[in-house]
Amino acid sequence: MTSSTAPHGTRRRLAAVSLTVLALAFTGCATPQASASPAASQGAAASAASTPQPTASAAASPSPAASQSPTASAATGPLLTDEYSQQIARSSKVTVDTAAFKKTGPFKVATIVQGPINGWGTIFDAVMNEQMTESGRFDMAHRLYVPWNFKVENQVKGIDDAIAQKVDAIMLTSLSRAGLSAAVERATAAGIPVINCMAGVATDNYTAEVNTNIPLMGYNSAKVVAEKIGGKGNVILLHGIAGVDAAEFWKSGAKAAFAEYPDIHIVSEQYGNWSVADSLNIMRTVIVQNPKVDAIWAGGMEMGEGAAAAYKEAGLPVPFIGGTGPINGFLRTAIKDKLDFYVEQFPPAASQQCVNTMIDVLDGKPVQKFTDVKTLMTGVDPFGTAQVAAQYKPQFNDDFIGPQVFPDSVYNAAGFAKK
Repeated sequence: MTSSTAPHGTRRRLAAVSLTVLALAFTGCATPQASASPAASQGAAASAASTPQPTASAAASPSPAASQSPTASAATGPLLTDEYSQQIARSSKVTVDTAAFKKTGPFKVATIVQGPINGWGTIFDAVMNEQMTESGRFDMAHRLYVPWNFKVENQVKGIDDAIAQKVDAIMLTSLSRAGLSAAVERATAAGIPVINCMAGVATDNYTAEVNTNIPLMGYNSAKVVAEKIGGKGNVILLHGIAGVDAAEFWKSGAKAAFAEYPDIHIVSEQYGNWSVADSLNIMRTVIVQNPKVDAIWAGGMEMGEGAAAAYKEAGLPVPFIGGTGPINGFLRTAIKDKLDFYVEQFPPAASQQCVNTMIDVLDGKPVQKFTDVKTLMTGVDPFGTAQVAAQYKPQFNDDFIGPQVFPDSVYNAAGFAKK
């Protein structure tokens, strides 16, 4: 079955990584890189518009199967010590021989993903379906499609159904790294390749992962905030949904960065639920309690938009806003109200590259065990105030999330046309 379009006005973007949150720290040594220095090295006077952004480095050349090589991560910054960051670093050095998975096609696969519960998931599905159809390599009539609907057991059952149906491959966006590990191991034991897409699992027994370093996104964006305010001042932190993987990893990464600045004080820390309305209500109170705020860090720019609205409502200037996950509504507000900001991107259109990786696996081509999507896509670098006009898409509604990889008609059919 194929995905159906569902309302996505809730604007709660879930990018599952792990329900187990581990403390973050760093080694003090930057990851090997071929790109510009991370934002942390910039002077305090630099604005987000002029700060050189952490950029994608070149993808590593293929090496013999399962061999180790000094592959550079696309994301620049320190090597964080949480379990997921360590797994990313480890898997980035491994090339997988997929000759045993080679099939002639058309491929019968399972896509076990988030589902169209919001803008992020709706774009993910629209792009995935379009890429699969355009490639002409898949048996779309018999594709097994399983949305998670906020339940790990739905995904576990989906994997077990895929095993029973003897699919050629599974593309997975896991709700829980720990909760899906055993099911992924069962699929691997059954000889089915598993391609993780924009989320990981807490086992190394998968075939490939296309993602980005989620904890490091939190760290790098918080470093930009810290440097922007000169390494001192009062900061408000706004997180997504408590206990959800992306929210907690972004949070831990950000707090690891702010911990490096003893003169920065986190005066308020709230969960805004990836909701403009919730964060607006929260910030109405926070502003009264904390009249002196130098910057806001938001793990999801739905909450950046809500925070900006609260300041405007109170008749106060909006502080510098940094964080992750820009949405079209925030960019519209940034243009209209001339906001100063910096964001790291987490693109739902990465599903296109996950489909391509699945094709490579089923063609028997070697693949990297972990590939940073920033080495595969254009238009996904971090950006700030100076780039906002280029990033905003006026033809789409506030829930749209870039970059755009297909014609407008694909997004309009998925419900993103501006009304």
